Amino acid sequence: MKRSGLSIILVLLILTSFSFAQDTLKTITVSDIWSKYSFTARSVRGVNSLKNGKEYTMIKKGSLVVYDYKTGDSVTTLINAKELVLSDSAEPIRLGSFSMNDGESMFLIPRNNE
Repeated sequence: MKRSGLSIILVLLILTSFSFAQDTLKTITVSDIWSKYSFTARSVRGVNSLKNGKEYTMIKKGSLVVYDYKTGDSVTTLINAKELVLSDSAEPIRLGSFSMNDGESMFLIPRNNE
C-alpha cells in the first residue's frame, strides 16, 4: 500500500513539473530567427574555413591539416608539427592557434602567450 501511494505521489509530481515547464515556453518569431539571429551558431571552435569553400583547416596533434568538407578526409598537411622548430631551439613550437593572411599563404603562430 505504501509503495503504490509513493508511486502515485511521484507521478503527480512529474505531471506537475511538466505543466510548469510548458508555462515558460517562449514564442519564436521570424524576427528572432532572421533579424536578431537568436539561433545562429557563432562559430565552430578549431575549424577554419578556407576561401575555396570546399576545405577547412584544423590543428591535429600539433600539425595544421586541411580537410575536405564533403568527405571529411584529410587533403594535405600545411604545417607539420615536427618541422615547426626555431633555429635556436631543439623543441618544436606548440601549435595551439594560428591566423592566416588574406591570401592564405602565410601564417601567424603566437608564442609565449600571457
